[in-house]
Amino acid sequence: YLQGSKLQSVALKGCEIGNEGARHLAKSLAKSVLTELNVNSNNIGNEGAICIADVLPGSKLKMLNLGRNEIGDDGAARLGLGLQGSNVAKINLFGNKIGDVGAVAFAKCFDNKSSQVKDVNLGRNEISDIGAIGLADHLSNDSSLTILKLDGNKKIGVPGAISLYDKVVHRKTTLLTSLKLDPNKESDSEQGREQKDLLGAFVSMKFKNNEMCGKQVAASPAVVAGEAAPEAAPALVPAPAPVAQAEAHVTVQDEAVVAGEAAPEAAAPPDAPTQAISAEGQGAHAMEAAKRWDLDLTSTTMEITQLEDDKKLSSADDALLVKALVCLPNLTSLDLSENKLDDAAVGIIASALELPTCRLTTLKLENNNFRNSGVLSIAKLLSKSKLTTLHLGGNRLQASGAINLSKYLQGSKLQSVALKGCEIGNEGARH
Repeated sequence: YLQGSKLQSVALKGCEIGNEGARHLAKSLAKSVLTELNVNSNNIGNEGAICIADVLPGSKLKMLNLGRNEIGDDGAARLGLGLQGSNVAKINLFGNKIGDVGAVAFAKCFDNKSSQVKDVNLGRNEISDIGAIGLADHLSNDSSLTILKLDGNKKIGVPGAISLYDKVVHRKTTLLTSLKLDPNKESDSEQGREQKDLLGAFVSMKFKNNEMCGKQVAASPAVVAGEAAPEAAPALVPAPAPVAQAEAHVTVQDEAVVAGEAAPEAAAPPDAPTQAISAEGQGAHAMEAAKRWDLDLTSTTMEITQLEDDKKLSSADDALLVKALVCLPNLTSLDLSENKLDDAAVGIIASALELPTCRLTTLKLENNNFRNSGVLSIAKLLSKSKLTTLHLGGNRLQASGAINLSKYLQGSKLQSVALKGCEIGNEGARH
């Protein structure tokens, strides 16, 4: 009897209609004027979800609540397909049995530019980092989505959160104004707490009031872990252009400094040697660094200084792990003194200084193995960084290093510079 009625909203929450009831409702949807359907908590499985999904393109539905049912990957995949040609703007799939395969298949609806979907609730399903990364890949295509809820998916950790941040939240063109994540809420393990704190840091960065990533967002729309979001983070600058992957080695060479002449900058290496890290890779690198050097990833201060000689930081691989740490939005002070970092390694680490997630204000690199080129990698990014303290003592920077550093002091936020034992001489002092 729905056909021919003026009913626009029907709520059948908890009526135990099952797949059979869902199948019959689906038949009438295309011929009714119904715009809202709530069949939450009705033991509807894949079969019933598929029946509803297949008629969505011909219906007038704008809101569909299928929360707390028994829908799995097959049902989610078909719903994603049905949404592509529908008028549905809000869909609730909270508390079902959707895993990574279903989440990624469902997300294909975001690839369709004509999609009307703006509000999706996939909370408390069985989605892990793999599914979150897949969702991020589809959402990076400038979809119309403004609200995404993934809370209660306890297998989503740092890699998934970083992927959502990098590919969706951080995009200047994103329409997303609310992202809810709540992993490991019941976990008392150290890793669980680290993931929860890190996710809070990444997510709150976008959704705290003021202008972020070049667009205006409503004040405090995101709530992390079911609590009020922390105090607003400073506004982010627009995302830098993607950097190309660096060569495995970067050949560098100090230019001889002729007394009374400035070392030519052309002798320095290309702009900050960098190595691109995928969102999931960055999270994995941070976790690996924490394990290798016994670090607390939620700390604001880190020191990697008292290492045995054969374990001192030196390689590009070490530098990539450190770069992931520099990208942690909670870290403000990092001491890497007494290691063996060369120009190439320092260049990789320095490339993180201009990233929006980097909040580092203190960087100590005393008694390493870098020279003029390593200093230049840091110096060129000073104006884009938040550094106020820079310690480079004990490295053979010579006059050329001091000269290149002096060129970029203007416009930087540096308040303290230490060049003890850097052999800069009279020429370096003059500059």
